[in-house]
Amino acid sequence: MVSLGSHSSEWTRKNFQNKSFEDTVYISANPHTTLLANDTFHELIEVWKEYDESPNQIDPAEIVATAKQANERHPNKRLIVHFMQPHGTGKLVAETEPEVKSYRATIPAVTDIVVELAAELDGKTVITADHGELFTSGLRAKLGIYKHKARLRFPGLVYVPWAEIDGQRREITDGKLSETEIDETAVEQRLQDLGYV
Repeated sequence: MVSLGSHSSEWTRKNFQNKSFEDTVYISANPHTTLLANDTFHELIEVWKEYDESPNQIDPAEIVATAKQANERHPNKRLIVHFMQPHGTGKLVAETEPEVKSYRATIPAVTDIVVELAAELDGKTVITADHGELFTSGLRAKLGIYKHKARLRFPGLVYVPWAEIDGQRREITDGKLSETEIDETAVEQRLQDLGYV
């Protein structure tokens, strides 16, 4: 699958900004959702706001618990559950150097958690990512082609996994949109913690 963005802000803007998803509840560990699409969903649950630590270190179990609660409250809505891992380990694996080692070790650990969550939810589940990650050195790194810069269409940044898990189809209904208050200072601080700013 080719992502619409190579960075969370670009992905969020191109997929959700200035659109309406009255039938969707978005559970997010990513501050970009708040900044760019706070009025787009039936409900936006900003898990990242509840923690003092960087969003990429939020325990994925917290995201899972929030997703299960949202599923119980909204049985007729689609869910988007946005984990931050493997962009940060979420304490699933030890932080290592080079960073690519802990990144790669985090992928199967968080995938197992997502598959377990999918087994507890009704309906079809899609497992994907908003963007990839580049771990480069030498000239590419000196040119700033490292990590995940916006508007770079490198295959490692925009080719993302796409896995579907079939489930019993759930009845989806529209609802009203909600809008969350934006504390831009808090959002900017969390994005800075993540290395986006």
